[in-house]
Amino acid sequence: MHLHHCFVLFISVLSLLNHENIVSYYDSFEEDGILMIEMEYADGGNMAQYLAQMKSFIEEKDILLLF
Repeated sequence: MHLHHCFVLFISVLSLLNHENIVSYYDSFEEDGILMIEMEYADGGNMAQYLAQMKSFIEEKDILLLF
């Protein structure tokens, strides 16, 4: 599959996602051969940052609340 086709498919799926725990997709464009994707700003950090600051393991019941 051609790489450009994969990007188009990825963007089409990304644009369909609508959930409070998923950063929203706004727009995309190509500039100088580079795909640019405009998305909602997530000021709370990412999952890796959240997990790195944890002092102990997260209980399964608490993980379910995150998603």
